[in-house]
Amino acid sequence: MWSFSFLRVKAWPQPSRTLLCLLVVLQIAAWYPLWQYHQSDVQHDNKQQARMDGHTQIRQRQAKLLASNSFTSETLQTRVVNTEKGEVTQWAVSGKMLLSHWQAVQEKIQEKVAIGLVSASWTLTMDGHWQGRLLFDVLRPNKSQPQQNWLPARQVAMSGALAQWRLVSVAVFQGEASALLSYQSAKRWVAQGDWLPTLGLSVQRVSPDQVTFVAPSGDAFLLPVRNLNGMKE
Repeated sequence: MWSFSFLRVKAWPQPSRTLLCLLVVLQIAAWYPLWQYHQSDVQHDNKQQARMDGHTQIRQRQAKLLASNSFTSETLQTRVVNTEKGEVTQWAVSGKMLLSHWQAVQEKIQEKVAIGLVSASWTLTMDGHWQGRLLFDVLRPNKSQPQQNWLPARQVAMSGALAQWRLVSVAVFQGEASALLSYQSAKRWVAQGDWLPTLGLSVQRVSPDQVTFVAPSGDAFLLPVRNLNGMKE
């Protein structure tokens, strides 16, 4: 008769503590780069979302500022022209003031909001003020955005050119005064409203003893009469 003997299976040896620690380390080494990559993506998404939320809040503050009367004064009026999805897209400014005041307004507005000039209409009035009507596109707030100059003329100090001119005499005819000016060997009659391109000044007023000029900046300059004996009636 056949006889069978059962093979005895040897049991696996119990792993040592060192081997278990090594396996754990290998597992960590295999999964850590993947976990780190995932965390990096999560952090990037969170930063991007925070940045978008910050930009949204800045745009909302800008829109609120433009829609309010923050820049309005007795000499300056503002209004919203167009909006889109609750945000101001076009904004208008109008007013009448000296060029130096316009300069201050320009700086104040551009410190607070980001806008780009679309169109501007300027009129110099006889009192030396500038009447301005300006239309702007509202831009995305950007700290590095360059400053724009909307002013119709540069603010420059009056040179000594006026000192070379002389007011020879003043004539009054039918209630309107005119002045005889001399420059080097040339002479010229001027009246209120005349423009002198050589000086870059306009005649604001002619009085019996002086002529008042106004610069595009709104600054006034006086030229007194030097020869009253030559006055005509």
